[in-house]
Amino acid sequence: MVDRYVKQIKICLNKLVGNKNSVNKALAETIASFSHGSSFQRGDLLQSKRLMFFTISEMLSSHWCTGFFCNPYIVSTLGREIYYAPDYNRRTWTVRKKVFHPFSDSPFVKVRDQVFYLKFTQKQKEKNGAIQAI
Repeated sequence: MVDRYVKQIKICLNKLVGNKNSVNKALAETIASFSHGSSFQRGDLLQSKRLMFFTISEMLSSHWCTGFFCNPYIVSTLGREIYYAPDYNRRTWTVRKKVFHPFSDSPFVKVRDQVFYLKFTQKQKEKNGAIQAI
């Protein structure tokens, strides 16, 4: 998954330093693991502002994943706060989706007009209202 990034970083290091030392490959692997690693992992739960859930089954690359959609159900209510969880009994088929902005702070998966985030930023919480999930 990260091999092509390692290769390109290694080529740049070889040109910059002027040699083809094996240390350059180890250094390139370290750089790529920090700068080109995906924020998503298998089993991560993404949520849209409509309270729909997307569960990641497998990361195919940094830019592609497979997963399935779930409807929400209410787990509990505490005062004015409502807690939702995915209903795995009503899951959809497994689909392949593109990961947008995989190396940013808030990568997301998009389906037509719905955007599924791993975690909502403070700006998105203010825009969408109080959304809480377990």
